[in-house]
Amino acid sequence: MSDQSNPKAAPVISMTACKSSNISHHGYDADSQTLAVQFKGGGKTYHYAGVPGDLFTQMSQAESVGKFIVEQVVGKFKHTLQTPK
Repeated sequence: MSDQSNPKAAPVISMTACKSSNISHHGYDADSQTLAVQFKGGGKTYHYAGVPGDLFTQMSQAESVGKFIVEQVVGKFKHTLQTPK
């Protein structure tokens, strides 16, 4: 999967704090089907492209959001590392 930093203009995604040992915040843009995830330990934010809305809903309801992301998102969807502007 791609790991390019901002290859094109990324959508602005509202982020929500998350109760997780690995994930700080997450958000979703339905129009572009982009999942945004900010990881703890460095605070890096990644945008995952082509994530269906129902998968975001499942993630939001998961007992462990971090585990869900690792098992269902990482390595399965193209991603970009977002750099601060």
